[in-house]
Amino acid sequence: MLPMTVQEPTFPLPSQRKNNTFKADSGGFELFLDGTPIYIGTSGYKHDDWLGTLYPQYLKNEQFLDYYANSFGLNFVEITYPFYAIPTVETTARIAENGGEKLHYSVRLFKDFLKERLDKAKVREFLDGMQPLLETGRLKCWLADFHHTFKPSKENLERILRLRDSFSDLPFFAELPRGWHREKQIDDLRNNAIGLVVADMPRNNTLPPFMPCAPNQRAYFRLYGRNKSWTIPAKKVLDYSYVKPELEEIREGISNVTSVSKEIFVSFCNVAKAQGAYNAKYFTKMTDEGNEPL
Repeated sequence: MLPMTVQEPTFPLPSQRKNNTFKADSGGFELFLDGTPIYIGTSGYKHDDWLGTLYPQYLKNEQFLDYYANSFGLNFVEITYPFYAIPTVETTARIAENGGEKLHYSVRLFKDFLKERLDKAKVREFLDGMQPLLETGRLKCWLADFHHTFKPSKENLERILRLRDSFSDLPFFAELPRGWHREKQIDDLRNNAIGLVVADMPRNNTLPPFMPCAPNQRAYFRLYGRNKSWTIPAKKVLDYSYVKPELEEIREGISNVTSVSKEIFVSFCNVAKAQGAYNAKYFTKMTDEGNEPL
């Protein structure tokens, strides 16, 4: 198992690096894989069991994101709380301030938007609440996490299209059940510039397969872990730490789509006991070292 206490890597400044893998831009630093910008982090950054496992006990809640980005050294985070509640300007302004200038974001869309009716007033309220993050220029994409019972059909594709059109200012990704991971459905998504989340989960016949793809010229990987006690979609088990061969396999899968992707997003969702955070840091180190010249 990868040790949860490892503190590497400590990233040097761009001027100190031979190959300048970390490249300065208007939004902080980017990491590249095969020449494609890659953003690596976790699903959320505030979890009850992260205090004392990732965050020092003395940190206050409002200091977590600064530590995550600037001390621990991750360049990406999924903002997940908007799935449960419409965001407010006050909250997203604090996130934008606490994240500093190196951190990039995706945002999980409000769960009511994934249902049959799309309330346009709530969409406006949601977008208004996201303005501070949008203004940073580092909010990269929207994430729509559909229920495991959401089956492929013409009507459901149209529902995705309506949601995409309501959030057309940024790339749009949908996480979809196993039935959508077929050639016809992926072609439908590609033809409509909808990103399909590539999920890494336990390998069984009820969960989505690991199929790297980039239907909207970007790729989004969500890595849940491979705990074998997770056997049906409804009962997630996120207590898992990836080992190096598994991460190498995942990196190879990502490399298969870098040539057709403008950007790559990697979110570790195995958040129990901060295992995803340590896996994300280790994966960042692997990616960085993989760009070193021979």
